[in-house]
Amino acid sequence: MPKRRIFIAIQVPEELKNAAEAYLGPFFNDRNTRIPKREGWHITVVFCGYLDDKEVEVLAGIVKDAYSKFKSFEFAPQKILFAPQNRPACNASRSNAGRPRMIWLTFKNSSQFADLKNEIEDAILSYQAKGLFRSFRQETREPNIHLTLARFEEDYFSQIENILPQEGVDLSKEANPFPIKKIDIMESHLSRKGADYELVARIDLK
Repeated sequence: MPKRRIFIAIQVPEELKNAAEAYLGPFFNDRNTRIPKREGWHITVVFCGYLDDKEVEVLAGIVKDAYSKFKSFEFAPQKILFAPQNRPACNASRSNAGRPRMIWLTFKNSSQFADLKNEIEDAILSYQAKGLFRSFRQETREPNIHLTLARFEEDYFSQIENILPQEGVDLSKEANPFPIKKIDIMESHLSRKGADYELVARIDLK
């Protein structure tokens, strides 16, 4: 049975995409910077791994059950910045080790988001004893709510680091908080040109 690369995501409103896109002008014609297709911009909640159809069906039930325990909550946009910042160097012998390799749109930390993420991950882990979700690995890092706007190689950062302020661009005054009323199960299709995303299921928050 073929496996599908599955993740759980939250979509962002077009108004926020417009506000963020206005700061990406210098990067659009830069061959060394890869900007995902605008229609694919999203906030990842949980990366679930490679799942078969049965696991996707079970996952939909997990998400629906977990989501039913929460009321609608809001995400508040914060900054556009180079990221990850203060990232530990994987190879300290490299001159570019630990440098940013992406541009993020960040959001204010949300305890409700963290609780929802944990609720889903714990449920997925409970099914591993039954032989499902074997490829799933729970993240140990603290949740960092963000949307990836662009990617580039680490050694290219020195050529673009002055385009954005070191502390990032404050977006909180021009982009309003938005309510989270639905959550998506998505499939990603990877290629040399980047990733394309396909909606698998959408769960509405009552």
